[in-house]
Amino acid sequence: MSDKSESLTFILPDQRTLEYATYGVPAGEEQATVIYFHGTPGCHHEAELVHDQASREGLQILAINRPGFGRSSPHPHRTLLSFSQDVLALVDHLGIQRFAMMAFSGGCPYALTCLHAIPRSRIFHTTVVSGAYPYALGTDGMKLSNRVLLSVIQWVPRFLVAGVDYLLIGRLARDAAHPERFTKALRLLFKNMPPEDQAALAAEDGKVFKVAVEGARGGLQQGAQSTVEELRLVSGPLGFDLADLKIEKGQLIMWHGAKDPNAPLEMAQKAASRIPGADLRVEKDLAHISLCIFKRGEILAALADAVRTL
Repeated sequence: MSDKSESLTFILPDQRTLEYATYGVPAGEEQATVIYFHGTPGCHHEAELVHDQASREGLQILAINRPGFGRSSPHPHRTLLSFSQDVLALVDHLGIQRFAMMAFSGGCPYALTCLHAIPRSRIFHTTVVSGAYPYALGTDGMKLSNRVLLSVIQWVPRFLVAGVDYLLIGRLARDAAHPERFTKALRLLFKNMPPEDQAALAAEDGKVFKVAVEGARGGLQQGAQSTVEELRLVSGPLGFDLADLKIEKGQLIMWHGAKDPNAPLEMAQKAASRIPGADLRVEKDLAHISLCIFKRGEILAALADAVRTL
């Protein structure tokens, strides 16, 4: 499929490559730039799914691939905090003084860390969709396979690389001669998702599924090492107390589906209760991917309203 944006690269101060792509309105026409934090494993292709909605709201989406995903260089000693410095380096390079943030799933801890580490004067607003909040808040309601993986990964990450690469069909993702094999394998994996998410993937004559495939393919191009490291970081401590974020009204909206088996609602509720000023919006009939797909118009409209207000 054709992407709505060609990816670009930026050389960071330490000579690593950072890949990114833009969606929504062109630079210079935007009311605000929104940094998009993809899921795990994933890459900038995810943001194509909000291109049309962002365009209608006058937003430019800047989707950045984290280290080891897509064409972004690996960063063996990276932390949640170190990526916030990558974000700052890129927006400074592009001359963006203030920006908003939107995070999906595994991108949530990175957005929250940016909210903690980057001067608040530079951030309009943050929207989190189906966020993976600190696992110390509890995993009741999370599907068993995720609980087992995230428990083990803290102790033996290096030994899991080959296994995760196999489970996430990384070898097929890198098989350029037979791309249809990866697509077929993902279709089988997605059958284990809740019916709400399966319906979302089938939406728009299969476009959502195609974008999901390309996002996963890009996320696994460099192997599973970065995915394993990311899962370890995402499931570990943030490095700061959520209460220290000190959010003012309108600065943080947390969208969550009550039927989400990947990031249970209870985690989001506990996280919201610890962040003064956070606005938790629950959709009782939606799950993980389905929330992002079926509510994206409302989500982007709320983000744009917040940007115009703040």
